[in-house]
Amino acid sequence: MERKLKRLLLLCVIACCLIACSGKCQPSENGGHLETLTEVSTDSQQETSVMKKVVFLNRIKGEVDKNSSDIGFSGLWDIYEFDEIYNEDTLFAYEVSWHHTSSRDETMNLLKKEGIFFLKTDSESRIYIAATREQLEKIFLTNKKYNGYYLGADAIERLDMSKLLLSARESGVIKSVSNDVEWFNENFDKLVPFLGTDKNRVTLTVPIIAPDEMK
Repeated sequence: MERKLKRLLLLCVIACCLIACSGKCQPSENGGHLETLTEVSTDSQQETSVMKKVVFLNRIKGEVDKNSSDIGFSGLWDIYEFDEIYNEDTLFAYEVSWHHTSSRDETMNLLKKEGIFFLKTDSESRIYIAATREQLEKIFLTNKKYNGYYLGADAIERLDMSKLLLSARESGVIKSVSNDVEWFNENFDKLVPFLGTDKNRVTLTVPIIAPDEMK
C-alpha cells in the first residue's frame, strides 16, 4: 500500500511539471513566445497609430525638380497641382528631405512642434508625413529657411501601386510593368479600372501617428 501511494505521488509530481512546462513554452500564433509578444505590445503602445484618410499620388512619380540649385533640399515638389477640391483638414502624404547640416531627429522635432502627423513605417532613415495643405505651404513651399532649416517635401505615390500594376499585368490588360513615367502615361487609360480613379490623387485609409505619440 505504501509503495502504491509513493508511486501515485510521483506520477502527480511529474504531471504537474509537464503542465507547467507546457504553459511556459507554448508558442504564439506567429511562432514566437508569449514574452516576445509582450515586448512587442509594449513597444507598439509607445507609438499609438490611428486609421485616417490620407491623399496619395495616383501616378508614378517622375524626376524631382527641386528648384533650388544652391541648396537642393528646399521646396514642395512633384505634382503640387490639385485636380479636386479638398477640405482644409485633408491630409496629404509627403516624404520630407532636409539639408545635411541638420539631422533627422532635429527635423522630426521641428515637425512635431508644427503638429504634423507621421505615416506609420518601419523606416529609420526617412520621414513620411501626413499634413494639411496649409502646413505643407507654410513649411515647404518657399526656398528659404523655415525656423533655421532648409526642408523639402516630395509627394508619395499610393502604397498599393506595385500591387495594382501587377494585378493589371496578371489580368492581361498590360503585357509588362515599368516604373517609367512615359510608359505609365501611355497605359494610364488601361490602368484606371485597377487604380479606381483617373485623378492625380487618391484617398486611402492608412495608419498614422500623432506628433505627441511619435518617439
